Amino acid sequence: MRTSIAFVLFASVACRSIGSTAVDLLAAPPACDLAEWTALKEGDYALPPDVPRDRLLERVRAALAAEDPRLRDEVLYDLMRHWLFPASRFTEDELRAHAAGLVAQLAVPTRAAPSGGDESVLLRSFSALHLSLLAASDLRHPFLDDAGWRALFEAAVGYLAAEHDVRGYVAGTGWHHSVAHTADLLKFLARSERLGAADQARVIATIEAKLGGVPCVLAWGEDERLAAVLVALVERDDFEFQTFEAWLARECTRRAAVWSTQPFDPARFVAAQNARNVLVSLHLALAGVDAPSPEVQAALAAVLASLRS
Repeated sequence: MRTSIAFVLFASVACRSIGSTAVDLLAAPPACDLAEWTALKEGDYALPPDVPRDRLLERVRAALAAEDPRLRDEVLYDLMRHWLFPASRFTEDELRAHAAGLVAQLAVPTRAAPSGGDESVLLRSFSALHLSLLAASDLRHPFLDDAGWRALFEAAVGYLAAEHDVRGYVAGTGWHHSVAHTADLLKFLARSERLGAADQARVIATIEAKLGGVPCVLAWGEDERLAAVLVALVERDDFEFQTFEAWLARECTRRAAVWSTQPFDPARFVAAQNARNVLVSLHLALAGVDAPSPEVQAALAAVLASLRS
């Protein structure tokens, strides 16, 4: 049965290789059969024996463009989670190549907003989600060298800044969730010992800019996922409290400006509300930390003071 799965899934001409560009994949998303991937999952997550592992990972990357939410959310993610944890079934070279392939799929087209029927964000957003699995794996069993980690960090902050499509859940095609998925990636990067002080500032600045630049109040749990990134920063031994505190002060100023500026500007309200929602989620998360460090206690007090102002 596994041999036939391998033949159908990986020899089918309908499933295109990621050897073509991300743009080519968007023009003709691969039509991989959900049933074939599901069979791998139901087969105790065994890797198909007759398929090279690098080829398998290519097919995973290509299938992230699929509009079937079951394939993206339930099957592919679950397969990769089992294949990476508690220990990876892939070599370090294979993981590095997979990371590079996913990073290449984060490229955002230069347009202001998604046009009707445009689902190209799925490939980008779910590439970010799968990169979060690799970033988590790298924390346990490092496979990225410093240059590779740096490239991943730059790609993550760049994608969060550049992505225009911030839809959450869409009937028919399911979760899009570019903000939440990129937050998941940044959360694990923020736990890395390779993250420097300047990187902490960039993470905060990128989140700040995103919250101030989206056209709507984020309503699909993005606030909790972004708050988790900030918790990861706060829990670091080298947490840059002054950078964090300066951001809180700027958000206080923005909230005050919503009501002091006339005529009323809806965009100001959206930006301030998005930031406030993240701060509320951050306060709840920090308040739930067991045996909080002095840094966590200081950040918690600062967030509460900001919310009360």
